[in-house]
Amino acid sequence: MKKQIKMLLASTVVAAAGYGIYTSQAREVNYVSDLIMENVEALASYEVDRPDCEYEVNEDCQMFVIYADGNWGLDVLKNHRKKDGWG
Repeated sequence: MKKQIKMLLASTVVAAAGYGIYTSQAREVNYVSDLIMENVEALASYEVDRPDCEYEVNEDCQMFVIYADGNWGLDVLKNHRKKDGWG
């Protein structure tokens, strides 16, 4: 009977420790993922592949485009403005 109680107690301690480690790792992974995504978005906000636009807060840089498939529309870059001389 004593042996069974010791085994039950040991199993409970191991299960509680395992669950604690699991939850702390799960929280840490989500935290790192959110932090990485914020950094990627912050770094990418300064990348512009259009020569007619430059970074400017609260401005929109728009350009009318016709795509290869025949569709058309406005290409809008948020937080950018037209460079001088580009109209």
